[in-house]
Amino acid sequence: MIADLTLILLALLVFLTIRYKGGFYRAAALLVVFFLIANPAFRKTSRAPSPVLAICLDTSFSMGVKNGSSSRIDEALAAVRKELPALKKKFTLLFYAVDSEARHLDENDFFKLRAKGKASLISQSAGSITASLPEGASLLLLSDGRDTSGGAAYFSKPVHCAGFGQAIVNDISVKIMNYPERAFQGAVSKVRVRVERSGGVSFVRVRIRHGGVIAGEKDITFSEGEASKECDIEFVPKDAGAKSKYSVELSPRDDKPENNSDFFKVSVFKSKMKVMFISGRPGWEYRNLRALIKSDERIDLTSFVILRNPSDYVPFPDNKLSLIPFPVREIFLKDITQYDLVILLNFDYTLFLGPDYLSPLKEHVKSGGALLLIGGENLFHKGNYFNSPLSGILPFQAPVSGGFSEEKFFIKASPSHPITSLISDIPHLSETKFQGITLAGDLAGGAESILKTSEGRPVAAVKTADSGRVMVILTNSLWRLFFEGEETAYFYQEFFKNSFAWLTRSPLLDEISLSGRDRYKTGEELALRINVRNALQGSVSVRDIGPAGTSYLSPVMISPGVYSVQKNLTEPGRHRLNISLSGHLEIAGIRSEKDYSFVVENLGIEEENTGANHSYLREISRVSLGKYLGSNSFHAAGIPSPSDNSVFYRPALKNYYLIFMALFFTFLWFKDNTQ
Repeated sequence: MIADLTLILLALLVFLTIRYKGGFYRAAALLVVFFLIANPAFRKTSRAPSPVLAICLDTSFSMGVKNGSSSRIDEALAAVRKELPALKKKFTLLFYAVDSEARHLDENDFFKLRAKGKASLISQSAGSITASLPEGASLLLLSDGRDTSGGAAYFSKPVHCAGFGQAIVNDISVKIMNYPERAFQGAVSKVRVRVERSGGVSFVRVRIRHGGVIAGEKDITFSEGEASKECDIEFVPKDAGAKSKYSVELSPRDDKPENNSDFFKVSVFKSKMKVMFISGRPGWEYRNLRALIKSDERIDLTSFVILRNPSDYVPFPDNKLSLIPFPVREIFLKDITQYDLVILLNFDYTLFLGPDYLSPLKEHVKSGGALLLIGGENLFHKGNYFNSPLSGILPFQAPVSGGFSEEKFFIKASPSHPITSLISDIPHLSETKFQGITLAGDLAGGAESILKTSEGRPVAAVKTADSGRVMVILTNSLWRLFFEGEETAYFYQEFFKNSFAWLTRSPLLDEISLSGRDRYKTGEELALRINVRNALQGSVSVRDIGPAGTSYLSPVMISPGVYSVQKNLTEPGRHRLNISLSGHLEIAGIRSEKDYSFVVENLGIEEENTGANHSYLREISRVSLGKYLGSNSFHAAGIPSPSDNSVFYRPALKNYYLIFMALFFTFLWFKDNTQ
């Protein structure tokens, strides 16, 4: 701009200093200056190619629903065929089909399409197509608006939508996306739901019920143009039980009440654990362990400590003593099944009861109970427990010889077992000196050592016995950890807390916990959430074992320790996902794994609800900065195209005109000054 003004001022200055009086030359000079000052513009058409328009047709099953004599897909193809000449004048056309995936087609194949797809991933496919289009392009989406995934997508180009099919008026529906497989009684849990609406419904209340009682609820408000919402609903389980059924219900009721509810099942654990703790004699292990248990509000403790054995000499008759007899019959024959965990610390049962008294304890453990035996000089005295009904469920074999040794030793913890995986590298653990260990036999079949001496001999081992679990600790000197330092005291507390959780199968210790559903329809999107307790130095892999064979899925981390697995389910039948967590540190291979099973019904998701949802298409157009073109038809003239490709041409500012002007005024000046 400054350069142009400078040239104009220079031209005026030259014009005014010319003394030549020739009328023709003076008029020509005036005309040249005027043309430069006026700077006229002329519109000139650009030779850029026509903008690209991708035409995408929904070929899912619901597009085959007939409206009178013709189906939705027939009406969509007829609308495209009618407007095709006008579209080709404005745009360069590309053709796509979308159901469970997006496919690029030529024009002839496009007009042969039929509605056979088992899913319609509208948003995801439209997002992937727009990402592949060149700048200035746009997408024309022809659909009924039934998106079976409902997942959010990013549109990099405008999406213009035309809806086909008869839209349902005032319909709301709910679908459970995922829910926890385990929960605690009285603790807040969450279930994720997706609520969809058609018509003018703007407010929905979601309630979770169990046995007719409301366990949780949430209000959902739809904004203008919003067709679906996903949200987490909190609920509080009241009753413990395996696979408790909870229903999710919507209100108010609408024209299609059959899709206003869904249900899920979750295993609810008791809020309090009942523990029976029997110690063969007082000692530091009993004192510290009892204090640790009493500090946990979730544990209901009943404890006994034996202060006098029958063999002890007391120079007084029993009726003169204040100590009550040990209630053997009440504990082992009547009440044993009421306890989730039984702890026997340095307890020689042969001094108080016969072997048959342990049979109810064994059956209780095998049916889901838990048993913890802690060592001492009396625990395996003369091989007592190996000669009892408990011998078959212990993690150690009977020793050939030996007993209790007062030897000193150091320990190390296993980094691979859930009890010790997060605390195995506690500082100073391997520097703490212990004294006193029972010389047991080798590990039994199926047993695993979680504490070892520095030489590699087992100190503590665990084993599963049918539905129950058993742990044996061969020493009663772990209390030394509590007084050694802050780090070792932390190990002591966490070790026993984790042991209680593992023995009672508490969800608190699950390295892998899942949140998903156990039943899907063909064409639905798998929505599984994986929570990993300690995945900082490991990795998660997912293997799908389905009717068509085995495949691998890619979990996506959505937050630290939380992964999401998604897949479009097109194979009816039973599927089993094997989720494995790799090892870390010095552990190679699989550290933990879990199976998740679900059934894909032969009924397709597209067959479940075939009502059109044009409000969903309006929302896609709004979010993508496109235009909604109407229902059951569209016109090429209504599709926005990029700005006019013509440009303004200004010859007065072109270099050749400025050169001509400079030469012309130089000629006039030279002619005027050489006469």
